[in-house]
Amino acid sequence: MKRIVFTVFTVLVFNGVALAVNLPENKINKKIFIDKDKECAAEQEAARRECLANGCSEWEAFYFGAAAWGNCMGI
Repeated sequence: MKRIVFTVFTVLVFNGVALAVNLPENKINKKIFIDKDKECAAEQEAARRECLANGCSEWEAFYFGAAAWGNCMGI
């Protein structure tokens, strides 16, 4: 029983340390992603409107905008 409790405690401690080490990096990456997402959302909307102005249907415009967003995000 002591061995199981010690193992569980050890795993929890190591997980806590691993999360604490990676926390600042994750905050920075999330901020960069949010800024990039806003920029790409504007490109998506511009591409969608352009497609609609050229006679595309709503679905075609949606997929055209989604492709523009994916290209902007580097997917």
